[in-house]
Amino acid sequence: INKTMVLDPNERLTASQACRHPWLHQSTNIASSKNLHRTISQNLLQRQSQRANSTRSTKSVNSNKSSYSLRSDRRRVQPEDIDELHRDPEVQAELASLGSHHSNCS
Repeated sequence: INKTMVLDPNERLTASQACRHPWLHQSTNIASSKNLHRTISQNLLQRQSQRANSTRSTKSVNSNKSSYSLRSDRRRVQPEDIDELHRDPEVQAELASLGSHHSNCS
């Protein structure tokens, strides 16, 4: 990924070179794809949680929760939250588009 973001076009990895990279050609199966989707889902949920917590903390200075408690809430993503996110049609469409981008590189 870093090699595709190099400013100098002569040193930058092209899209076709990136698609031929061994990382993309490793034997993949449904489980590894699902784990990738789960990781993406966890990141989405963590960002949503961070936004909600920062909004909540700015609105309420005298919160009953300590700052440590708020930080630990942000880190915890429950499996049922991820499963619920996977049932969301918009998220399913995003994950499908990620899968199609990956298959276009083969």
